Amino acid sequence: MELYRSLTSLYIPLQWSREEIVLPHDTPTVTGITNSKAATYWRNERVQRGDTVTELLRRMQVDDPSASEYLRRDQAAASFRQLATGKFVQAETNADGSLLALRYLDNNGSQILIERRAGDFKTSIQPPLLEQRLLMRTGEISSTLFAATDAIGLPESTANQLAEILVVISTSIVTYAKETNSA
Repeated sequence: MELYRSLTSLYIPLQWSREEIVLPHDTPTVTGITNSKAATYWRNERVQRGDTVTELLRRMQVDDPSASEYLRRDQAAASFRQLATGKFVQAETNADGSLLALRYLDNNGSQILIERRAGDFKTSIQPPLLEQRLLMRTGEISSTLFAATDAIGLPESTANQLAEILVVISTSIVTYAKETNSA
């Protein structure tokens, strides 16, 4: 009861205040944007089962009939209509919902970029940017090589390469030992 009294004594009534402020003249407003780059928005969406072009654009808040028409009809945008469930799509729009750019990885891993240029849409295919990383892990083989690689989280393809390397090394050691003993 004592805790309740101390908490209720902390109650401060909420007061509303309203103040009008003047914005500088060079501040862009949502309704008066003259430069489309001044207010652009990137939105990401995942393709869901049963998605249509229209539904995916709606979730990304794209309100652009010409973009919708291009994506639904143009042969260059065919990969967009064939995207697998779970793929991500990024859309750049301006404040009024017009599509400026659309970017996604197609089902083959290529990056597709659809951009509005001079009022029309242009599709370009860019090869994926791959990078090589050096990864080093250590582990102890106490039962089998594959159990050890599973325990340290190596991918199966790397474990197979490691097995091939160990076969080559062991074959070389056996061959060397035979040649040394016979001489």
